[in-house]
Amino acid sequence: MFELNFLLYLSPIICTITIYERKFLKGSDQYAVFLNSNRATTAVYGGGEGKLLIPKDSYANCFAQFCVDDYEETHLIDMRFFRGSVREYIEQNGITEVLVLYNIPNYTSDTGITRCAK
Repeated sequence: MFELNFLLYLSPIICTITIYERKFLKGSDQYAVFLNSNRATTAVYGGGEGKLLIPKDSYANCFAQFCVDDYEETHLIDMRFFRGSVREYIEQNGITEVLVLYNIPNYTSDTGITRCAK
């Protein structure tokens, strides 16, 4: 049973009850259907336990839906846009697990991923 409580996009702040934005099906970036496009940070509040952080590129947008029911909170950080400290984000949000999810070419070339170590 899928138990999504709500979804919060933090930049800009938008709150919704769905992880799917069907309006993007008619556009050129259909990955945007999942999680309302690419944002620096997104938090999904579900019915599970623990807090998962996914440092990601857009490749992970379609995967995140499979995590949200298993965690109390699933946080997604797009390292292409996030400019803060990942370590501070983890501490401030009580993150318990991390899953790095990228497509291989982006992972090997994205200089933003190095901020995960700081």
